[in-house]
Amino acid sequence: MDIRALHTQALALATEVVEQVKADQLDLPTPCADWTLGTLLAHMIGQNHGFAAAARGLGDDHEQWRDRPVEGAPVAPWAISAAELTAAFATAEEPFRIPEIRPGVDIPADIAISFHYLDTLVHGWDLAATLGLPFEPPAELAQVLLAVAGKVPAEPADRGPGKFFAEVREAEQEADAFDRALALLGRDRSWTPAG
Repeated sequence: MDIRALHTQALALATEVVEQVKADQLDLPTPCADWTLGTLLAHMIGQNHGFAAAARGLGDDHEQWRDRPVEGAPVAPWAISAAELTAAFATAEEPFRIPEIRPGVDIPADIAISFHYLDTLVHGWDLAATLGLPFEPPAELAQVLLAVAGKVPAEPADRGPGKFFAEVREAEQEADAFDRALALLGRDRSWTPAG
């Protein structure tokens, strides 16, 4: 299946979780070290706008990538950013510029979309874990996520505090594709808000 179609499904799964967030939950801790639920949502909404801008040829504009702080329930700002992103990805053919990944480098559209696909599913899980909700992408989405996650640099210089991802974790031997992808990206599947 086309990465754009898979991305649309991933965005829908994340949207289902965002729609459950209440304004009084924004200070909850998340699996992302030092990020509250509000900080995570601000990042996700900012990334939606940033990737939409990149799909329209405006990726070098750092302002497009800024986090968008959330005040109150995040449903409306999320919906606006998701609609903008979906429309931009639907027609994107030219390479993207993503300054936080490779400044000044053209990244083929499908590869750039796969980066946001990964971000959407993993942060969708982060949101769900924070709220104590299940988050289990269908097998096809999980397999593609695992393939993309396997390409993320995993050297010590690329992982840890202040980096995009935590250190790679050991996955359980019987782990499914989604759990293996989470482990590759440094997520602890057993994480709970209480620690």
